[in-house]
Amino acid sequence: MLLIRGIQGEDFAKDINRGLVGCRDLVSLVSSENQTGYKFSAYNEPIYKVARNKRLKVFMPRDTPEPLRDLVRTYLDEYTFETYMTFFHIVSPGVTEKWLSNSGWDDTTRFIYYEPKLPLPNSDSVLGLNYCGGRMNYVGSQYDISDQETLLQNPCLTVLFDWESYKCATGPTKEEHLSRFDHLVVPLLNRVVDEQFTDKENEFRIIVRTPRMLFSDGHTEYRIGHPQRVQIDGNPYKVVRTLHGYATDRLGIQPIDLRFVPENPRLRKLELLDVVEKGLEVAPISEFESIDIRDTAIRYGYIGDLEQCRSFVQRELYESGPLPEEDENNHYFHGNWDDYRYIVERYRTWDEIKGGYRPTGKGFYD
Repeated sequence: MLLIRGIQGEDFAKDINRGLVGCRDLVSLVSSENQTGYKFSAYNEPIYKVARNKRLKVFMPRDTPEPLRDLVRTYLDEYTFETYMTFFHIVSPGVTEKWLSNSGWDDTTRFIYYEPKLPLPNSDSVLGLNYCGGRMNYVGSQYDISDQETLLQNPCLTVLFDWESYKCATGPTKEEHLSRFDHLVVPLLNRVVDEQFTDKENEFRIIVRTPRMLFSDGHTEYRIGHPQRVQIDGNPYKVVRTLHGYATDRLGIQPIDLRFVPENPRLRKLELLDVVEKGLEVAPISEFESIDIRDTAIRYGYIGDLEQCRSFVQRELYESGPLPEEDENNHYFHGNWDDYRYIVERYRTWDEIKGGYRPTGKGFYD
């Protein structure tokens, strides 16, 4: 499987020559209409909102506008913090040529490529340290989404889950964590075919979970790399949230504290009520995390501008002969792949992965 991606700016694109790929934080991806970077993705994920709103119920001021309600729910979901995502296009005849013909590319767009090693049989999943990726599943409606089928199609998600929960007791604590994890990842690997969908889409998503660990008493230790930030009326603020326990009553309604701390010391702290009463504009500030793909790549590198990418795709799809020699823009794996089988097999066998999720059936996201 060969993946390519268009990136705005040569400097960012050339990070691939160091084995680095930049990923955007999930909060801004699912809470913002601002599409930067990859132009063909529905960043404002409707299915993710359905899943999150079904699971997390909170009280907010009566006059809270709906976009701010969505943003607050996202901030209160601890599974979105320190989660990042990025997008690639899967190269295939016909589709890729149409994908490249889109008028959205400009003179600043530069392209990269990545051919991942697929560590499991019959699977289009890739697995690296704290990240995994898989082919998007395109469905007719949210009622066609099944978490069991999605997770079986992307078994590397099981190992990603195991990495952060291996000290968790094999009982209700782990079951609760698994349920929350399902709700995070399944909507991100399913796309409802709507009026914005075109046959140019052939997407591969990589989901990043920065290091954390769930302990057997149900508490989670987080390594927070970037504080979540927002712009309020054009000024940057840090988001400070406090959840007073999980599911404090039978309805699962959680009392919350959500404050906004200004980076400018001359401004005062704001409560959610202040923002609502004053009608202030709130928008998430994007954060980025780089992942190292060298140990999961058969090859990777920098392609160049649009015309160079068209030539690259033409050669890859229709011409025979040896691959380009290794140079500053073409890089190949030189290790022993058997040394990297531990990524999967240290934690679970293939049979365990196939049987590791309880069935829930279709219609869950209704």
